[in-house]
Amino acid sequence: MNSFRPIAFFTLAGVESVELQHDRVIGMQKNPLPEFRGPQGVVLCAEFANWANHPEAILHFTRRFGSLRAPLISGATFSFLVSDWQRDQSQIRSQWNIISYVFKKFGLVRHGALEQEAIPVELGEELIRRRGTLEYKTQSLFRLISLELASIPFERLRKCACPDCRTPYFVATHLGQKYCSDTCAQWAQREWKKAWWDSRGADWRQRKAKAKKDRLHKKRKTRGVK
Repeated sequence: MNSFRPIAFFTLAGVESVELQHDRVIGMQKNPLPEFRGPQGVVLCAEFANWANHPEAILHFTRRFGSLRAPLISGATFSFLVSDWQRDQSQIRSQWNIISYVFKKFGLVRHGALEQEAIPVELGEELIRRRGTLEYKTQSLFRLISLELASIPFERLRKCACPDCRTPYFVATHLGQKYCSDTCAQWAQREWKKAWWDSRGADWRQRKAKAKKDRLHKKRKTRGVK
């Protein structure tokens, strides 16, 4: 029966204007503030974890999605330090890193310390029943991201195995998935082939040359050529 009781997360988010002033992002909330559930087809917590964290990138994130912790007040101004945004991202990345490490080290995390965690309700949040669906309204965009991360099965929270991947945080579509994209998977195939050739290529070439020599010898023998 639980499969018929989905819970969705949403918040109020959106900016009318935003600008970067030295080490601070300053802006104004939309009026009225619209309901925000994240872009369709995008895992927002992964998008946030992978986002570049230099000042201009943070400005772009805020312009696109909204302020992470601004009070939900339509038309209100907000201000935050670049370092505050970076700290919040570091928190999400740290949680993701721990979960993905435990999975890589010990397999499915269905048992142990990660299995159960009490997540407190924060002031201003509420559970709403709408069109047969339960929706949880968070008191900030950052809470939406945090709760989305907590709601994903831990065994699907992965870090791409490609060391040069620029967007390593991803949600696996199957439990055998190690790479975030076809591009990174192709890199792994190239690395595997290179390692194979380095370790076994010389032996393979020798065996191939010997087989060619044997075929030529057999052909000559058949023709009566010494």
